[in-house]
Amino acid sequence: MLEKNFFIFKKSKSAKFFLYIFISLVVVLFTYLFIPKFYNYSDLEIKRILTNSGIVLKDSNKIDYKIFPSPRLSIKNVKISFDNELIDTNSSEILLVLNFKDVLKKENFKFKKFIIKSGFSKLDLDNIEDLVKIISKNNKQIFLKKNNILITQGEKDLFELKNIEGRYIISNNSNKLSINGTFLDHSFLFGFEQNKNNKSSLSLEVPSLNLSSNLFYKKDNISNKKDGTLNFQILDNLIFFKFLEEKEILIEEGYIRNNLLNSSLQGSLSFNPNFTFKLNLDLNYLRFIKFFEFLNKHLFFDNSESLEFFKKANGTLVISKMPDSLIVFENNDIRFSNITLDKEKNIFINGKISEYGSKGKIQFDLIKQLEESKKIVISGTILPFDSKIRINEIYQENKNYSKEVMENYETKINNKILKKNLNNIFDVNVIDNLINELN
Repeated sequence: MLEKNFFIFKKSKSAKFFLYIFISLVVVLFTYLFIPKFYNYSDLEIKRILTNSGIVLKDSNKIDYKIFPSPRLSIKNVKISFDNELIDTNSSEILLVLNFKDVLKKENFKFKKFIIKSGFSKLDLDNIEDLVKIISKNNKQIFLKKNNILITQGEKDLFELKNIEGRYIISNNSNKLSINGTFLDHSFLFGFEQNKNNKSSLSLEVPSLNLSSNLFYKKDNISNKKDGTLNFQILDNLIFFKFLEEKEILIEEGYIRNNLLNSSLQGSLSFNPNFTFKLNLDLNYLRFIKFFEFLNKHLFFDNSESLEFFKKANGTLVISKMPDSLIVFENNDIRFSNITLDKEKNIFINGKISEYGSKGKIQFDLIKQLEESKKIVISGTILPFDSKIRINEIYQENKNYSKEVMENYETKINNKILKKNLNNIFDVNVIDNLINELN
């Protein structure tokens, strides 16, 4: 009985000892973490520490030390930029998550995470590569929480990303950036990864648009050339190509597939000083009526979101299976020449679009080659918004067409054939019959 009581006493004494050790450790830890609450952190010291990491603190309001969820400094109402103003951030709260061993340091402390909460940032596209280099050198994890970012290029505002949640994580083998937020009320997910072998991958997803894109490339350290592949899909449109970036982007072994056309793709793209392109299409098929419906929807309605893009596009499309066929985008005009509507019937069309929206027009020359040296040319104007055609001239060698004949011809096309549906005019059999009436 005495031995049993002695064992219980001994066991109780041991438990009290470990409890004492535990409580002592908790008190020491709490004291260690709580002491910085009494510090008065210097703005100048914070600026110096951030400057060493390539971050310029332009303005701040209040510096607080917080214990939870981990030791950190909270700096409110800040204005910051990254090394020579590569990106500007205003009206934000920034959090510096401290290294545990540096918690008691009032000066020369180090932080392991840099968090930007809320506020508004401005980023120039031309600065992105330099910004990534600066961030990578500093070896700091960067987090964005509920941030809005305005993307610019030079003096021009391009678009705004809202409610951004993001992180930039640096490890021994790679750097990873992940961002999600909203663009034009559409949620998106963006990812970027770069490994130590200069291989990089970039991904973008916009679920509501059924959009996904994957870019893989490798950069040569000596020449700075990049080569890789791009796979892009939006709705039913699929684009793939291999590329080599030098002064311009050279495209090869590519293809475009959608319900309008199926074609191989090669050529070049240039973004400096402006976006231009020269692309060669080797068509497997082109659904001309659907293609015209596409143009009508995007070019000849005032509220079309695509209108500005088409008006500002500059470049050339060469259609390989149509000799001498060209579609040229230049100076707010779209010109097309020698577009084959039917090879067997020798029917071609030339045209020009220089006015857009509800008042837009398509000037055209419809051509049928009759014999080696003879042809009929019908010149006129298509008014897509009104679904009407105007005939300006009918030409055939050794034949004259009076104004009355052309007016009757125009009336017949509009009232009996079009019937407020322009698609009817792109039926090759209908076109052939109309032309034969003039022959």
